[in-house]
Amino acid sequence: MADLELPESDIPFALLFFKVGMEIGQLMFIAAVIAAVAVVRLVRYLPFRVPGHRSPPRWNG
Repeated sequence: MADLELPESDIPFALLFFKVGMEIGQLMFIAAVIAAVAVVRLVRYLPFRVPGHRSPPRWNG
């Protein structure tokens, strides 16, 4: 932090906003992974037929 030449009074705010930014980034990453999994599941079970392709068995349990 000394290399950034921040005044001593600005260091706590800089650390706070850095941490908040990191947490927001992590939440966005998790949301993107959940959305990708949901899209893959949706595409996997769409009711369309591809010639020569067998659908996976559906379990009623």
